[in-house]
Amino acid sequence: MEAELRDLARRVLESGEAAVVIGYRRGSNGDGTALPAFVRSPAAAGELIFDATCRANLTRYLLRAEVRALGKPAVILKGCDARALVQLRVENKVAPGSVIAIGVACDGVREPQSVRGMKGSRVGDIASKCIACRDRDPANTDHAIGKAGGALDGKDRVAERIAEIERATPAERWRFWAEELSRCVRCYACRQACPLCYCERCIADKSQPRWIDPSPHLRGNLAFHIIRAQHLGGRCVGCGQCEEACPMGIPLMLLNRKLSALVAERFQYEPGRDPQAKPAIGEFRLDDENSFFR
Repeated sequence: MEAELRDLARRVLESGEAAVVIGYRRGSNGDGTALPAFVRSPAAAGELIFDATCRANLTRYLLRAEVRALGKPAVILKGCDARALVQLRVENKVAPGSVIAIGVACDGVREPQSVRGMKGSRVGDIASKCIACRDRDPANTDHAIGKAGGALDGKDRVAERIAEIERATPAERWRFWAEELSRCVRCYACRQACPLCYCERCIADKSQPRWIDPSPHLRGNLAFHIIRAQHLGGRCVGCGQCEEACPMGIPLMLLNRKLSALVAERFQYEPGRDPQAKPAIGEFRLDDENSFFR
């Protein structure tokens, strides 16, 4: 599959179809991790790799001015990444035909050395987000490479933890989230890693007026994470980049997965699946489910 990927990257660069291929190459930090790569010459296409260490969602780079300045990009996409690109197109952030999407079949990525917090997780395990993935063969791409294998071994620890929290009392839930969010240092790594957090100026950065206290204490942390989770409601594609980027190991995907499930249940919308579908937040139907009104 890597040979096919390198050959395709070489061809799109040689033909001028793309000016840069955004993919992965082996890092030099000694742990074997794949890092984002920006390949601009056909000769360098031989450095591209794809394996279970290719965790980054590369669509995050498509909106950056310095990347756009390189010329038309081709980007290598796992299934969840391909959904992120579709959602960016639905939200008119990426114009049709402006990006060459190269989908690569994914048999799951592995937990990074920084993993912490999620009960039962071990470095090297298939990441929990991948166990329940229904997008291992990317859709809505210009090119498709490989075919995903059979079912992945492991437990969907995120779903299990959500179920545990739902069984808890309101007081127990509050204690859980107060403990988790009090550890946030407000580095905003979650925001920076997310492909759908693209506001030029985040509400958390505004000081005139100041909507969110910037100090890393529970009140400001709670406001930031609740607002961010709500802004991603009906938009999160489950790539898990926010949680992986968090240096404090806060289980942010518990919030995102729960909100995604509610949007799917109440509005029959899953982000990043249908390029023609109207976003849940931008469409009104007379038969919308309204039980959330009190």
